[in-house]
Amino acid sequence: MLKQVMFLDCLTRTDGGDGIRLHERRSLDSVLDIQFNKLYRQSLPAQLEAYLSIPFSDIESHLPEWKMTTHVSSSPENIETIPFLVNDLAVIRTPCCERVQPQAVQADAITEFVRAGAMTRSTTAHTSLDREYIQPEESDSLEQVWVGEETPLGASKATTTAFRNRLQRSPTDGNITITVICNEPEMADERDAIDAVYGSRDELPFDVRTHEGLTTDELASVLMKPADFLHYIGHIDPEGFRCPDGLFDMRTLDMVGVDAFFLNACQSYEQGMALIDNGAIGGIVTLGNVINTGAVTIGRTMARLLNRGFPSVRQ
Repeated sequence: MLKQVMFLDCLTRTDGGDGIRLHERRSLDSVLDIQFNKLYRQSLPAQLEAYLSIPFSDIESHLPEWKMTTHVSSSPENIETIPFLVNDLAVIRTPCCERVQPQAVQADAITEFVRAGAMTRSTTAHTSLDREYIQPEESDSLEQVWVGEETPLGASKATTTAFRNRLQRSPTDGNITITVICNEPEMADERDAIDAVYGSRDELPFDVRTHEGLTTDELASVLMKPADFLHYIGHIDPEGFRCPDGLFDMRTLDMVGVDAFFLNACQSYEQGMALIDNGAIGGIVTLGNVINTGAVTIGRTMARLLNRGFPSVRQ
């Protein structure tokens, strides 16, 4: 119903003063038993009645690829996410998922990423076996989203905390602030690669702040400062970020100033969730160990996408 009403309403609105004649409108004008020019001037209830009178099969092949499908676990606390998902015009499903054993995830990660002699971005040889993994059913949407305690595979994870954090944010005035932290000298290749990308377009100015070799106290101080995006390069374990003087656990902070983040390190899921719990909106993390060469490629790609205007998280 959501897809049908939104699609037909877009076609109806092309009759407005500044309306654009959509290809779909031209294709369906002679097919549908509906007069859009008259419908445009009718009340919303009358428009809705007209939309729902059309068989979905008549328009299905003309529908665009939908933005998002969400799979919401049937736990009482997840009901709080529904208004946010509706606001994002997401298709909402009850779960039809396959649970995945942690050992299988670990085996896949080792086979795919950790090859003989390759340097990884972790201080441990194994991925976390404490998480409960789940594989949501595939959909034809651009993005798959999971709402629940489990760790999703093939989908992003949404939480009520992240949605509420988004309400506290406002659009940035002036340049976009990007904080780059490289805490391992042997990973300088990625730092050099993204330094050449971020802010290279005059029409999309970035204020890039680069830090290297931060201690635990220095890292905490930087994370508490306002930043639109954090790009972290280094070693991470579930217990924390590796710094020259030890591990820094994000869960020890009460708040962060970072909006969105990319923790380009091994097993950064737990620390990324801690960033969300402390005020961040969302970000990108890893579930297992990754080899350094692959991480450099992903880091460079992320920088290029952001530099082209792609958002790092949903706003």
